[in-house]
Amino acid sequence: MQTQELEALYRTMLRIRRFDEGVIDLFKEGLVKGTAHSYVGQEAVAAGACATLGKDDFVVSHHRGHGHCIAKGASLAKMMAELMGRVTGYCKGLGGSMHIADLDLNILGANGIVGAGIGIGTGAALSNKMRGNGAVGIAFFGDGATNEGIFHECLNIGSLWKLPVVYLCENNQYGLSTSIKDSTSIDRVSKRSAAYSHCRPCAARRRRSACPTTTRASSPSVAATSRPPARARSATPPVRASRGSGRRSPSWAAACASAGTSSAPCTRGT
Repeated sequence: MQTQELEALYRTMLRIRRFDEGVIDLFKEGLVKGTAHSYVGQEAVAAGACATLGKDDFVVSHHRGHGHCIAKGASLAKMMAELMGRVTGYCKGLGGSMHIADLDLNILGANGIVGAGIGIGTGAALSNKMRGNGAVGIAFFGDGATNEGIFHECLNIGSLWKLPVVYLCENNQYGLSTSIKDSTSIDRVSKRSAAYSHCRPCAARRRRSACPTTTRASSPSVAATSRPPARARSATPPVRASRGSGRRSPSWAAACASAGTSSAPCTRGT
């Protein structure tokens, strides 16, 4: 990657980190309406993945989605206004942290229902394929969502219909307070994609340059390469699993330590 590209990725990651640190402070002051789920520790995933997208390409987020919106180019002012319940926010202050959307940027919104965005992303990809506009998209979800039925249904239909979508799992190793070791029967959630003829994780590791959407939150240097969704335009939609958000414990204390604060809003979870 060129120095300019690396600098752009770093700026995006730093912008996400500073925004969510500000949200944490405002939450402690009681100024954020409702709840807010911090993206601290996972910045490289959103920065690397969204750097490969064009304006016409979509993203579908989950309840911990501030980073996805920022990486796709959302206005920080409108996002903050939304969190504070103001009419100048993206959803007129009615949606809050988990429901930020900007259809002009093809940010199709976040969702408080675990795994729901996988279905929305699959539907959006089908729409793009039927219209033949060449657009692709990324459906973000956490490790807990891979135990939901909608995950398996969408991977199956996405593979069967060759939909232009990347299913990207952000594995922070906890679904709320439940460790992935206590809820998931395999050691790598990406292995589940093999059942639906998606790119096999072992092959992706051998051919990282051919499967560059494999991102690691702890390794910004490999967070992105040149336009990986091109793979999704004509082939079976790939599944990628990122790992290493830094939140190894479900406790708030550990989450706050990674954020550099003494307390934090809803930093646990998938």
